[in-house]
Amino acid sequence: MLKYILIALAIAVIIIGGVFFLLFKATSGLTETADNFFSALSSKNYQKAYTYLSKEFQAKTSPNELRDRFNKSEIKNYTSANWNNRSFENDVGNLEGEIKTSSGGTIPINLGLVKENDEWKINSIDKLESGFLDNDNNKKPKIPDQIELNQMAKEIIMALGNSINNKDFSEFYSIISYTWNKQTKPKELRKAFVSFEENNINLNDFVNQTEPIFDKVPVIDEDNLLVLNGYFPLQGIKLKFLMKFIYEHPKWKLIAINIKTE
Repeated sequence: MLKYILIALAIAVIIIGGVFFLLFKATSGLTETADNFFSALSSKNYQKAYTYLSKEFQAKTSPNELRDRFNKSEIKNYTSANWNNRSFENDVGNLEGEIKTSSGGTIPINLGLVKENDEWKINSIDKLESGFLDNDNNKKPKIPDQIELNQMAKEIIMALGNSINNKDFSEFYSIISYTWNKQTKPKELRKAFVSFEENNINLNDFVNQTEPIFDKVPVIDEDNLLVLNGYFPLQGIKLKFLMKFIYEHPKWKLIAINIKTE
């Protein structure tokens, strides 16, 4: 009997080990991008480091801004990194770990990554602060101007419309906040908006033919979320929306949405 128990345990160990090996191999691209990025920064090769950022990140941050932010951070003393948690869903990945510095300290850090042209790119960097915050870190993000608010609302509805039309929510999932995509999956998002699919409502028509109208002044609420209330008018029909965004450097990212037609 003991012999069979030992054999069963050995098989279980082999299976578990195989699962971890496959997971490690599947996520090696995430860690490779992260390690190369921080190595380039520590070597002061800012142009090379910049190539590891997503197009969305690059649109909000210049190479000089990347250099300045890096030099003001304790991350400038980077020596190595340990990635304790790694995961990905379709073209969106996450890394959680800590950076070791030359002073002997460690810095907890989260990275959001997206796949562009089959290569993983860093889309967000969340350095978990401790102790006192300096004046720069204490500044709250501002409400974007009207042009950017319009574009934000249109981009969200367009991505949502594409996902509904394609019956594949990978695109919408890729643009929501890191905070939200940790809590949901593309299949779950599709279920939430299945009524638009079943009723053949093309959200892209609203975006392509109209501009959003905000019927309430955009505000940052008590939870530090940017709240947009409004609608897209189209031939006697309104696509009403309530969108909430959380600030994940370098931009506001969607964390909640409610839409309906009237």
